[in-house]
Amino acid sequence: ACTDLEFRLEQLVKRLGHPPSRYDVYLYKNNRTKMALMGAGSTSIAKPWTGQMHIPAAAIGTSLSAHELVHLYGSSIADDSFLGVPLTGWFPQIGLVEGLAVALEPEKSATSLHQWAAAMEELEILPSVDQLFDPLWFWSQGGAKAYTAAGSLLRFMLESYGTETVLALYRGEELNELGLAANEINDGWRSRLAGLERKQDIVELARTVFMEPPVFLRRCVYSVGRNLSKAALQRDEGDLETSMEACSRARKLDPSNTRTLRLPASAFAALGSSEAALDFLDTNLPDQTTRIYRARLNLVRVRLSIISARPVDTFSPLAAHM
Repeated sequence: ACTDLEFRLEQLVKRLGHPPSRYDVYLYKNNRTKMALMGAGSTSIAKPWTGQMHIPAAAIGTSLSAHELVHLYGSSIADDSFLGVPLTGWFPQIGLVEGLAVALEPEKSATSLHQWAAAMEELEILPSVDQLFDPLWFWSQGGAKAYTAAGSLLRFMLESYGTETVLALYRGEELNELGLAANEINDGWRSRLAGLERKQDIVELARTVFMEPPVFLRRCVYSVGRNLSKAALQRDEGDLETSMEACSRARKLDPSNTRTLRLPASAFAALGSSEAALDFLDTNLPDQTTRIYRARLNLVRVRLSIISARPVDTFSPLAAHM
């Protein structure tokens, strides 16, 4: 674990050229232990103002540990900020903070960060530079949309304006102090994305992934989240029955939340029963669903069908709704 984190920190230093500080990384055996000891179960946390990172041991070697490490490294850059992050007034400049972390993550799939952003542009949901650098706007959006767009923007700025410009922004300098204008950056970014090949299947997948509502528009957010966290913990410990009960409670509170079905399906799959996972989705699919809801579950079904070798065209309940 230490070797991997040291390697990733060395990569950051080579990429950005800023000397690191001392950081404390807390690794937890599982999410239950993590929740008991520091209060957050499935959420990994970096605290730039304390130089601490709290992640499950299973995250080592993944993009998650790389992402959180960028937050700690960023505190060495924004060392004049009492929070260890760039600020807009009293608000953390969250678009810059999360954008840099996503920009420096390893790619998570064959589809690049810029390709996802290009798909958002195709769907006319790609935010502007001004929006991404507005903390209140950032928090008013769905996480996948805001994080991915900010990551693509910061990667474009690193590529086009250089490391020193991005570091200056992270230290708290304004765009106009650096001789830059948001509209010029915005035009250049979109021009870069326009030159990428846009595959229709990626655009349709982006419609599913990036149309999720922000947290404050979801139903019973706290109770649903608490039940889903419990369900995930029980699933990881092999207690399928308790996990299913927690998901059922969450589903009654918010029938539109696909995690209430995806999580039990993943539990069946983890136990080596992809067929049971598929049957569970077939049996519990609501009668009335949105297109995005169906598309998200269909993605799960495709993955499970590949594992179980069940032909894709036998998705009878979903196919009837598509």
